[in-house]
Amino acid sequence: MIANVAVPVAGVDGALSYAIPRALEEKVARGVRVLVPVMGRRLVGLVVSVSEKSAREVKPIFDVLDDGPIVDEKQLALIEFVSTYYAADVGSCARLVMPPDTERVIERRFRLTELGEKSRVLSSDLTKHDVALLERFGPAEVLREKRIAFTKSQRTRLDRLVERGQAVGSIAGT
Repeated sequence: MIANVAVPVAGVDGALSYAIPRALEEKVARGVRVLVPVMGRRLVGLVVSVSEKSAREVKPIFDVLDDGPIVDEKQLALIEFVSTYYAADVGSCARLVMPPDTERVIERRFRLTELGEKSRVLSSDLTKHDVALLERFGPAEVLREKRIAFTKSQRTRLDRLVERGQAVGSIAGT
């Protein structure tokens, strides 16, 4: 499944398309906020539509930030109308109808799982870069992404640790 997401990026005329990971399919709906990759950054966007397929391969959504829609169908229609009528980018229009507290800064926090703790000691199947990343964690310590991963490749490695069950990530607003 594909989510079309309005992101607040100047020069992006329409919504951007993202793959919905199976684990998030139940949570993604029109009107919910999601965390998505945009030009090497992680931004909060608003899902404006969901479709079955995309003509091209797209990047996946990182996470869903809401339990249910924060914007109703009338507001979604208003976003579409204003965007079309005034030739404005859909991300800026979406910001106009979102509740004010929804634009807070989003940061990811991580901690090692039991498997991650064991991997740190018995690291035979990990690269030296993965081991270096694991060594930044203390026992049962929760760290902000900024303290662990400084480059895009390190963030990718951190995402792989989560996929392998060696770390757990959560999202918090600041």
